[in-house]
Amino acid sequence: MSKNNKASNYNEKMLTRLRIQFIVLSMAVVIIMQGFIVYTSVRNTYNKMVAKSDHLVSSIYINILDKKPIKADARYFYITFGKDNRPRTINIDNISDISEDEALAIYYEAYETGELDGYRYCIYEKEKRTIAVFVLRSNMIDDVKKTAVSLIESSCAGIAVMLLILIFTSKLIVMPIAKAHRKQKEFITSASHELKTPIT
Repeated sequence: MSKNNKASNYNEKMLTRLRIQFIVLSMAVVIIMQGFIVYTSVRNTYNKMVAKSDHLVSSIYINILDKKPIKADARYFYITFGKDNRPRTINIDNISDISEDEALAIYYEAYETGELDGYRYCIYEKEKRTIAVFVLRSNMIDDVKKTAVSLIESSCAGIAVMLLILIFTSKLIVMPIAKAHRKQKEFITSASHELKTPIT
């Protein structure tokens, strides 16, 4: 194999290696950025959902105290207790898939454990009177999940498009680097040859 062929093969290998390194590094940066954007967006959506739920709980409680009609775009129930801690009112008008007994069981679980999945709630104790308000947030959580899925899908599509662009443009981008490397290698080889040649 001639020197020119060896040099050509070396240059092709070096160019391919540089292209792969450039694509991998660029894709790593793109994936990290997309992951951060998706995480931040989903977290913000979740925080807004929590804030909206808390606002609903608070507004329902205020309307109960003021004996005003409750207008809330959510499924909820509330329980009021008298001074003897016995339930006086169990209102499940706005949530049809649970009974009064189930609503009471949910209250006791929340009161005893302090944890409750699927609901945002608050138990208000004022002047020996207790009012517990529970807002079902499964629909809101579903909205957050849908947002997350759509963001992930669009991010994956964007990453795929970016990968294709990098594959097609990487040769043009790394070509100057490969040329500079080749000239440097030729200069070192030439200088080495000149130094080895005896001075006459």
